[in-house]
This record gives sequence, structure tokens and C-alpha cells, in this order.
Amino acid sequence: MSNKGRGFKRIIGFRSGTKWKMVVACFIYLTIIGGIAGAFSDKKQDSQQASANVEKERKEAIETAQKEEKEQATEEKKEEKTVAPAEKHPPSLDDTINKIAQDKVGKKNVESVKLNDNLGTEAPNDKIALITLSGKDNLTNNMIKKGMWKDTADMLKGIAQEKDISEVVFFWKFELEDAYGNKNHENVMKITYNRETIDKINFDNFSFNNIPTTASQYWQHPAVEKK
Repeated sequence: MSNKGRGFKRIIGFRSGTKWKMVVACFIYLTIIGGIAGAFSDKKQDSQQASANVEKERKEAIETAQKEEKEQATEEKKEEKTVAPAEKHPPSLDDTINKIAQDKVGKKNVESVKLNDNLGTEAPNDKIALITLSGKDNLTNNMIKKGMWKDTADMLKGIAQEKDISEVVFFWKFELEDAYGNKNHENVMKITYNRETIDKINFDNFSFNNIPTTASQYWQHPAVEKK
């Protein structure tokens, strides 16, 4: 007997050499091998299914997060629309006079704006506006002076609309140099208009050259008079 034949006889079911036993043994062994292979296949399928389930859950989690984020953004927009707008308060008289002055002569040329109660009238809200300004330099004293007149007329037109201003005083300052070469920022012009005079002016035709003659009070420094 060959070694190959002896090897088969060592396997259970093949030792007797009977055909039917050998056929039965083959069937049993094939069944066992098939079962083992099926187990490995099932494990592989289970692993693939588990991976698929994880990927599905991941996608669902992302979609849920995106949906919640979108809903939150929509809700925030709704809240923004439903929030009542902040109540707007009208500007104070101080702010209004300040704006008129800055619009006409420039912010840097407005030194101060003060409102005082006018004790000379019976109206409780009557105010005296005290406006201090820096004059703009120019080629000649006459041009500097007329520049102050023009700016005064422009501001006066706006202030005329504010009926609580019963009097306005413009203080114009400019840099002067004395005989010793010392320079000082001094008052060179003071122009006062009361409400009665303001109401007489037709600003559509008013000439700023008439400021000195129409003002309730007018004063200018001798240095300004020089041409």
C-alpha cells in the first residue's frame, strides 16, 4: 500500500476502506468545512453591515445638526424682526445749535456752544445761545472780517428756525500779534441778535455785508478794522 493510501486511512471514516462510510465521511467533512466558511462569511457580512450602520448614523447626525443649525438661524432672524426698534429721541437744542455751527464753519472752528436761560423774558424755555468760534485766516484783514460776517449770516439762518432761542451771541476769535511780537488768540468780534431782530430778516435776500448794521449789538477789535 502506498503512503498516500495509508494517509487516508488515518482519517476517521476512511479507516475501514468501506465506500459508503467514506462517502458519509466526505459529506460530514464538507458540511463542517462549509459551516466554518459560512461563519467567516457571516462575520464579514456582519462587519460590513456594522460599518454601513455607523456611516448611516454619522450622515444622519450631520443632517440633524445642519437642520437644527438652520432652524436656529431662522428663529434668530424672526426674533430680530420682532424686536421693537429703539425709540429715537429728538436731538436736544444744544445738539441742534452745535450741528448748525459745525455745518457752516467746520467742526474745528467751533470752540464752544452754550445755552443759558434768558431771564429777561417771561417764557420759561427761552434760551440765549453763546457761540464761540475761531476765525478763518485769509489774505487781508477785510477778507477775514467779511468771512466772519458771511459765516454768521449762514448760522443765523439755521438758528432762526429754533424758536426757543430768544437771543444769540457770536464770539469770534482770531490770533493777534502785539508790538512785541507776542501772539494771542483773542476776541476780535462780538455779534448779538435778539429774536425780534432775527424775525425781521428775509434770509432769501439778506446780505452778510449788513451784519454790522442789522445786529442788535455789534463790536469789532481795532485790529480787524485795518485793511
